[in-house]
Amino acid sequence: MTAADAKIGRYYAAKISGKMTIVKIEAAIPRGGWTGRNIFTNRRVCIKSAAKLRGDVTERGNRIEREMKELGI
Repeated sequence: MTAADAKIGRYYAAKISGKMTIVKIEAAIPRGGWTGRNIFTNRRVCIKSAAKLRGDVTERGNRIEREMKELGI
């Protein structure tokens, strides 16, 4: 994936701390990269390069977050 492909507000599969997860990109960092949120742990993550992003999974991310809210998680 390239940096131009990443859009703020979308969900991406990403490799964070050696594990695959889904993150929502929340903002761009002026020096390069993005801040986001791991949707399973609700922790903030810093993504320094587009190499960490594996692909857009926005539909799946929206569905997972909606289901988690319904369950009260």
